[in-house]
Amino acid sequence: TGAGLGLAISRQIVTGFGGTLTVAESPQGGAAFTVSLPVAQPQNSAGTTD
Repeated sequence: TGAGLGLAISRQIVTGFGGTLTVAESPQGGAAFTVSLPVAQPQNSAGTTD
């Protein structure tokens, strides 16, 4: 029994990183949450070349 802010805050963080947050409810009760985030390509350090 909380204020219900956890999911809203989590969704805002995930979408801020370009990801998605989904929920799948179970008929028996409970839910499964899935977080998907894009994979970023590593950036070259200053002074290095390919």
